[in-house]
Parts: sequence; structure tokens; C-alpha cells
Amino acid sequence: RQAKAAEAEARMGRGTAARGAKANGPPARRARSAGPQGGVPVRPSTEKEDSGPCTRTNFDKRTSRFQHREEFMLTIQETKFASKVPNGILPPSAVHIFVRKRPLFGYEEKRGEFDVVKVDAAKGRTVIHNCLMHPDMQRMHIQHSSYPSTCAFPETVQNRHVYENTAQPLIQRVTQDQGAVALLLMYGQTGSGKTFTMTAIEENLAKD
Repeated sequence: RQAKAAEAEARMGRGTAARGAKANGPPARRARSAGPQGGVPVRPSTEKEDSGPCTRTNFDKRTSRFQHREEFMLTIQETKFASKVPNGILPPSAVHIFVRKRPLFGYEEKRGEFDVVKVDAAKGRTVIHNCLMHPDMQRMHIQHSSYPSTCAFPETVQNRHVYENTAQPLIQRVTQDQGAVALLLMYGQTGSGKTFTMTAIEENLAKD
């Protein structure tokens, strides 16, 4: 009897260990799709769902803006953006911010780019007309954003005017006040005109 009891306990122990291993082990992988009986996986079809001719063409937002170029340009011209964006005033600070807009390059106009930046020199702000497309890629809308600055220069302003309003007061301060220090930094993406403007400032500084 003792031998049979020990054998039974050994069997129960092995069964418990086996069930514990199954419970703690990784779950069995299941087929993502099964047949009517639930036991045969369905193989993915190698045929295309739609083998007919393509009737739709998807465009990215940039291409859609190019396609609706005339509508966007007309809306920007007719929009009284001054009443749609806040004036914005920079807080008093020793740091002054100047913005200069460059004109469109010839290759940009040939590519279909259009002007979406307006400079309000009287109020020292720059307005960006962000031409956007709704998710359906058919309805258009424009988001107007205003950025205040100490002074904003349109693309028609000459280099001398930019120098007289930016670097010249700093040079006068440094040369007249002993120990005064001035710093002029130029920020902008590639092709925005940083080198062009800085070179003109240095040339006008040499003349003075």
C-alpha cells in the first residue's frame, strides 16, 4: 500500500509540474483566421482585391496647393488679413528682433511657388498665410499667423536701409561708449538671404 501511495503521489507531482509548465510557458500561437470548423487557417489570397483600372489619384498636400494656386493667390489678395491677426507687441527687452523678407527666386516661380508672406512694416510684424488642405484634399482653407518684431523689412527695401536700422546704431553705441559691447546674430534657413544681408551690412560698415 505504501508503494502504491508513493507511486500515486509521484504521478500527481509530475502532472502538477507539467500543468504548471504549460501555465507559465508562452501561450500557444493561434491562427489569425480559421475555416468553418475553426481548425484550418485561411491562407492569404495572392490575387489583388481590385484588378480593374485605377480611377482615383492621390495627391500630397504640396501638390494640391500647387493645383489650387490661383484660388489661394486670389484669396490672399482679397483677404484683409490685418483684421484677422493680432497686432502683437514685443515686451521691453535689450534684444531687438528684425525680420527681412526676400523675394521669390525665378526657379521658384517657374516651379509654381507663390508668395504667402506679407510684411506690415508700419506695425513691425510679419504675416504668414499658411495655405492648407482639408483631409478630403478638396476643400481649401488659409490660416493667418502674425509674428511681431522690432522692425520688419519687405523685399523691396534696399541694403542701406536695413543697415541703418539694425547694425549702425550698434556701431555708434560701441564707438561712443567706452566698454560697450554689441552683438548681431543672423538666423534663417538655407537660402533665406543671411549671407546676402550680412555681406551688405559689412560693406556699409566699411564705408562708414
